[in-house]
Amino acid sequence: MASVPQEPSRDSHTVERQQLSSTADITTRRRLALTLICLSSLTVYTSVFPVFATQICDFFSLSNEQFGSLMGMQSLGRVAALLVVGPLISWCGVRRIAELGILGCGASFLLLGMGGGIGLFQCGLTSLGMFIGVGSVAHPSFLFAIFPGIKRRVFSVKLVSVAVPGILLPLVAGSLLRWSGTGGDETFRWVLYVPFLMVGSTLVAGGLLMALKSYTVEESADSEQTGVRQLQARSRIRLLQLLNIRSLLVIVLISLHASADTTIYTFLPMFMENHFDHLPIKPAYAVAGHGLAYLVTRGLLSVMPERIAQRAILCLSGPIGGMILIFSIWSGNAMYVPVLYTLACFFVAAEFPALVSELPSRSMGNLGTVLAASYLVTELAKFVMLKLTGRVADQTGDYRVALTFAAGGFVAFGVIAFLTGFGRPAVEENCPSHG
Repeated sequence: MASVPQEPSRDSHTVERQQLSSTADITTRRRLALTLICLSSLTVYTSVFPVFATQICDFFSLSNEQFGSLMGMQSLGRVAALLVVGPLISWCGVRRIAELGILGCGASFLLLGMGGGIGLFQCGLTSLGMFIGVGSVAHPSFLFAIFPGIKRRVFSVKLVSVAVPGILLPLVAGSLLRWSGTGGDETFRWVLYVPFLMVGSTLVAGGLLMALKSYTVEESADSEQTGVRQLQARSRIRLLQLLNIRSLLVIVLISLHASADTTIYTFLPMFMENHFDHLPIKPAYAVAGHGLAYLVTRGLLSVMPERIAQRAILCLSGPIGGMILIFSIWSGNAMYVPVLYTLACFFVAAEFPALVSELPSRSMGNLGTVLAASYLVTELAKFVMLKLTGRVADQTGDYRVALTFAAGGFVAFGVIAFLTGFGRPAVEENCPSHG
């Protein structure tokens, strides 16, 4: 059993419940949730990195492997955050840690925008990954505490809020890149650094307003107690809960999906720019297509009945999307790559939410443990995949082999899900409860 943090004082939990309960009306809660969602969605500005990839390599004199390692610094930061965020929430309260995530992301963007060279850029990316990791746990937890009766709906809204800027920002980055094309390194310096300062300033200002604003949120006594118990359960990661085949398979599948998705998303624009002399569709539109596909697919999943086509989604979406990606990479047609990449994303976007819904709901502690372990393994897998993809590209001068290997992760997801029975109704769902 992993170490368990010291039990927080009863007074700290009482204060937390008082801050999240009693007098505020639904309008106040909606405003609070909207503020948090809007601020956290600004962190998606990191979607400009694939668009700027070639220029960043030239600007900092990086090889492909070094660029992959640079992008992987965010994953290392998230690993550090995921190791401590549960105890932090238990000790300090979910509201304060949610605010810390916003403020920390803002400070990290400011650090990125200071323009102090590759060392400072690496520090900024690591810090940004760490606070994004804090927010990945604290922000949904805070939204669940505000609206305990509609958790799936409010979480779906948060996913959609992330997808929308993921469509627009790459297009903005592409326009900025074209504008700076004739200005050399000095113009690109402004294009790269100034938006970081703008996003960071907005996040810091918004986080301070949230921290200074006094508010309360109405909840029933039962919801208060349940929320506190769930948050405490997140901070007690019992390794024995992971020692079963189904939980380990979930960790493997989440890692396969996330590492494949991140690797292709990061290197596909560089592949397009290096393998084709003329690009009828710019890489920025391919990156935006990824966001559009995720928005549409996950929006549909949020309104579909819970178990409709569950097994088909888990077993077929990855192989179909993965094979479309592999065909586009080897087609030799510059038009096919961004169009088929967007089409593939409509399929693979369904994998993660469908898989999470397969986790047993009887124990929030078990669910939180499996997710936390999955995120930890995933971030390490993403770092390794980004670095290896860059190394293969450096050694061969060809991105296709590495990107094909990454796309194979989607295919493997579906094969493993099929062979292990994911998507079938669980036995316990059809059995009467025995108390």
